[in-house]
Amino acid sequence: IHEPLKRFLINTTDKFLFQKRYNPTELLKTFTQEILSLLDFNQLLHKTVATLTETLKLESCAVLLLNRSEDAYLVQECQGFENRQISLKMGSALVTHLKKANDHLAYSEDLPADVKSQMNEIKARLLIALSHQGETIGFLSLGGKKSGEDYSKEDIDILTALARTEAVAISNAKFFGDAKQNVKLAAIGALASG
Repeated sequence: IHEPLKRFLINTTDKFLFQKRYNPTELLKTFTQEILSLLDFNQLLHKTVATLTETLKLESCAVLLLNRSEDAYLVQECQGFENRQISLKMGSALVTHLKKANDHLAYSEDLPADVKSQMNEIKARLLIALSHQGETIGFLSLGGKKSGEDYSKEDIDILTALARTEAVAISNAKFFGDAKQNVKLAAIGALASG
């Protein structure tokens, strides 16, 4: 009896405490400046999830990125998840539906049951594709807002712009990480050859 009452009180309190709106222009400006300056892949993903979770007052947030060897999108960074071992296969109903839906998909009761089930599995109320050079390299999975509000058109427009910036930043960080690794290997090779 105590647990249902506790959950009710937390949810009711959250709806009142987290109603403050964010400034979309400020979010876009700050996010872009901070994200594009990060070249460390893990720091980039952590900063992205932390910034979106805090600014939008989200229950959960995750970045899923394409893993070619597994032919799936895997959770790389998240908040509000118990299970971090979540993946979405390339041909899954959710991925297919998202690609047909102009690169963003909001949860609705009108969605097919298998799509809703997969969105629930990753706690997503909004999915936004991370696309770079014509390829979907991943997704932003945004959970519900603590205020209980739905995502507005303005939210989706801002988040879509942020996703474009994020995709470029991820590609840059991967490229930088690969270049750093190649320099280390070249140095080891030079030392080994004498």
